[in-house]
Amino acid sequence: MSRLTEMGIAKRLTLIVLVGVLALTASAIITMQGQNRVVGQSDRLTSLESCRGALNHLDTRQSELKVDAYRSALKQDVTQDVVDDVASATEAADAVEACGLYGPLAAEFGTIRPNVNSFGTFIADFVRQALAGGASAPDTAQIAERNSAVDDQLGALNEKVVAEIERQRVEMDDAVGDTKWAAWIVGVVGLLLLIALSVPLARSILRPVQRLGQVIAALAEGDLTQRSGITTRDELGRMAVGLDTALAAIHRSLTTIGQNAETLASSATELSAVAGQIATAAHDTDAQTSSASNEAEEISRNVQTVAAGSEEMGLSIREISRNTSEAAQIAAIAVAEAAQATETVRQLGESSAEIGNVIKLITSIA
Repeated sequence: MSRLTEMGIAKRLTLIVLVGVLALTASAIITMQGQNRVVGQSDRLTSLESCRGALNHLDTRQSELKVDAYRSALKQDVTQDVVDDVASATEAADAVEACGLYGPLAAEFGTIRPNVNSFGTFIADFVRQALAGGASAPDTAQIAERNSAVDDQLGALNEKVVAEIERQRVEMDDAVGDTKWAAWIVGVVGLLLLIALSVPLARSILRPVQRLGQVIAALAEGDLTQRSGITTRDELGRMAVGLDTALAAIHRSLTTIGQNAETLASSATELSAVAGQIATAAHDTDAQTSSASNEAEEISRNVQTVAAGSEEMGLSIREISRNTSEAAQIAAIAVAEAAQATETVRQLGESSAEIGNVIKLITSIA
């Protein structure tokens, strides 16, 4: 049964339909076979009943021939009656042969038919002799003797036919009963198989559907922790596994989103604080900007003043440069004169040294 539950729903439905078809086919085959059997037995019964009627008719024709013989013994003209009764007896015998006797019954009537024909011939001869008259009149005792022999044979055959009819009726009733029992057995077995296959199929569908409904209802209420827990390999099992996987993925995604949201909220708080600081700084910057603007104006005025001073300084620098050039020329002249003075001083030094030597000499002399 576990292997059946692992089968797909489509395969199990196909199996159920196949079992139903097989059960119906088997029931139909059994019914047809039983019907054919009953029809065959009914045909045999019909033919046996026809043969029984033909035998009774033949026995009646034999009795008519016996009556004709006794009438002829009484000197009644039964010539035409005998001809008609003999022909009727022959037709009755032909009807018995054609009615459908089978087996030993047909063989037994085959042994009786010559006696029937000979009895008709005997009656015809008896009537002709009886009506002809004369001293050699036929013996009437032979009539009963010959008729009894044929009647006994026909009676025994008739009893056998009746017994065969009863046997065929019993067999037909048995065939009807067997067919009914076989049909009932096949129907019950097929029904049990259908129930045995349908109940697990219904459970395998209803239980997962109910569980999936509970999971989906929880999902509609925002509960992502519910799982179906269905792991069968059929269509519903695969769908349940897909749903569980999707719920797990959504749960993980929402958990990650929640964690990121907390981080984002913390960051937003920090960002708000930073924004406040930026606003304060912006206010300070605005104040500083205003002060800087005033200072810039003051600087601009100072720059203008410096620019004016720079022009004056430029004029002064040019004047100083000119003066410096003149001073450089003068310095160059002074340097030349200094060099000349230095040479003169050197010469004077030499002269002074010589004078010193002279003085030393004078001193030593003195």
